Amino acid sequence: MNKTGSLILLLVAFNIAAAQLVTIPIEKRVPESNNGFLDDNDQAAVDRLVNHNQYMYSGNIEVGNSKQTYTVDFDTGSNLLWLTGKNCPTCVKDGYKHSYDCQVSDGCNMTSTPASITYGDGSGVSGHIAKVPISIAGLAPVTEALLVVEKSVRNGGLESDGLMGLGVYDEHNTNAVPFVNQLFKQGIISKSQFSFYLGFGQNESELIIGGVDNTKLANPSQLYFHPIIINGQHNDSQRWSVAIKSVSFGDQSVPLTSKNVAIVDSGTSLLVMRNDVFKQWINYLKTVATLKTITSGGSIFYGVKCGATLPDLTFTLTDVNGVDRSYSLPSSFYVIQDNSSCIIGVQGIALTSDVQFILGDVFMRRFVSVFDYTTVSMGLAQSVANPASTNGSSSVNTLKTFIALGLVLIAVSALIILALRRK
Repeated sequence: MNKTGSLILLLVAFNIAAAQLVTIPIEKRVPESNNGFLDDNDQAAVDRLVNHNQYMYSGNIEVGNSKQTYTVDFDTGSNLLWLTGKNCPTCVKDGYKHSYDCQVSDGCNMTSTPASITYGDGSGVSGHIAKVPISIAGLAPVTEALLVVEKSVRNGGLESDGLMGLGVYDEHNTNAVPFVNQLFKQGIISKSQFSFYLGFGQNESELIIGGVDNTKLANPSQLYFHPIIINGQHNDSQRWSVAIKSVSFGDQSVPLTSKNVAIVDSGTSLLVMRNDVFKQWINYLKTVATLKTITSGGSIFYGVKCGATLPDLTFTLTDVNGVDRSYSLPSSFYVIQDNSSCIIGVQGIALTSDVQFILGDVFMRRFVSVFDYTTVSMGLAQSVANPASTNGSSSVNTLKTFIALGLVLIAVSALIILALRRK
């Protein structure tokens, strides 16, 4: 995830044979050959994702020759895999229940390269880079760079054992080749791509490695790909970034330029817009509904009467063929309900970086997102996710918990200061 200024990047709740397709839904299920979304020569490996009250989605990976299972956040906004190490007393203090013991006998080779990740709220982790076999959803393992955490600062409350970045590059791997692209280059999957389906139910979500689950698309013929903005750097600064042509709501449309960059980020729980567009949208909503201002930790959220139908929030992007495609979020997707209270799951962001829009989980529940390494492009298609499949009591527990915990989780999962090159 990108870091904005002093760290306000994300202000919200917080994400086997050759030629195979791997589906990682998040808890495991047995691969099926006739599940409706595979080509004749493909197979699927599925690892089901767990929806943690809509502020985080996590799944499993297997580490080392021993194939120890760990739960991680899958984050398209960063590029590094990290887990807490055995020798980390502060990790125990922060509540981590599992740690990884890097041993040569387990195929793990520790390097002398120190690495640290610092988040905008002062939390962070530090340790050393190791190289270790990593597998997912029953696929053959590949050697992956792993930050073995030796010190954790203010990371209490996380629901996972670590984080797995799914960025465009991973500068700690050989030739900066990231995990999914390694699987492809070694013939383990048939397509160098992965996709997310994020649902509202606790266990319906999935991460597909090597393809797309067409059964999760409302209309498979309407999957459109958009070019990624290339910066020429093979490191963490290269994001899954796209240009937004306009943002519209009601009878208003805000035209944008190619410099108005957005990233589709599974590590961000809400949807984030640059402040001027956000304020214009909120001012418009105030003309059609009564909003309640909620301030927490210096961040501003807006409550709304549950059941109120608000105007769609629409983002227009130009696809790889030069055709403009509009992606509209109904209020049933951007309003988050907890019992009898509702909060708008969109936040404003200060302009201190190239990233001016973050299309997080709120957006990704509406649109299946496909990340393709071969074409360096990102596909979007309307999802079959249904807000009615969850109820208010199970969605976020309480708005107070949602906001307070969300601020911590967002900082942890997405606001990584990429200081890994420091010796």
